[in-house]
Amino acid sequence: ENAEPLAGDIVAGYSKSITVRERTYSLALTWMFSHHNKYPEQEQNIIRGAAEACASRMEFDMAAPFTYSTATTYTNIDGRSVDVSTGDGLSFANAAHTLTNNSSTFRNRLSTDPQISRGAIELAENLFLQQMLDNSGNRIVVMPDTIVTGSDRTTYNIAMQLMRSTAPADAPNPGVYNPQQGTYRVVMAPAIDSTFTAGGKSFTFDSTKQKQWMLVDSKNAGLFLVVTQPPTIMAPTVSNGGVQFLTGQQTWKAHAVYEIAALDPRFAVVSVVTTA
Repeated sequence: ENAEPLAGDIVAGYSKSITVRERTYSLALTWMFSHHNKYPEQEQNIIRGAAEACASRMEFDMAAPFTYSTATTYTNIDGRSVDVSTGDGLSFANAAHTLTNNSSTFRNRLSTDPQISRGAIELAENLFLQQMLDNSGNRIVVMPDTIVTGSDRTTYNIAMQLMRSTAPADAPNPGVYNPQQGTYRVVMAPAIDSTFTAGGKSFTFDSTKQKQWMLVDSKNAGLFLVVTQPPTIMAPTVSNGGVQFLTGQQTWKAHAVYEIAALDPRFAVVSVVTTA
């Protein structure tokens, strides 16, 4: 039996350039504090907190494409404009993502942006299973494995109830089988419902985003993080200038060098729930 040969073209997808940047956090401790502090353990806790602050900054920066999922840029706490668009130049959550080799479009944002429920999860599942396209316009099937929520406990608890109940949460008959039981793990990511304050250099809670959620295929994430220096704390010495000879003040430095890029949005279906 002769097999028919198959011919296919290699189609390039979108690409993005990444420029890594350093984020730093400095902490100055006076000689008097270091030598006459009533609670010596406080000094170690403060120094550890500086290192943790640098790691926390990385977490918030990584969440930015989801935090600002309907925008293409945002202003970070340093006052710098950051690109959070996907490879096609559109916002991460969008109803008309484009392809490189076909005029068709696909969506990864739920229509009407419903709050989480059994029916809303099914709508997200259908987008993954029926509407995702490759760059030539061919249907692809994406299998999600995770529900991600912000810090809103009600949204998180509903997701947990839907995933762990033996019967559907809204079923009048408790003997009805729950087909969603154990289907997805549920992850709370509080950074999603934050806002970035450039003047105050801080991250604050944004109540308008607290009901947002998404269904994610964590195995094929299109969000990239390039790290050339993980969060690190550098001890002060006289030679590195961290210790001032005349005053004895010590300056500790925490820093990290990295940048993110949200290239391919096919791994997440987002419901951009907005509350007053």
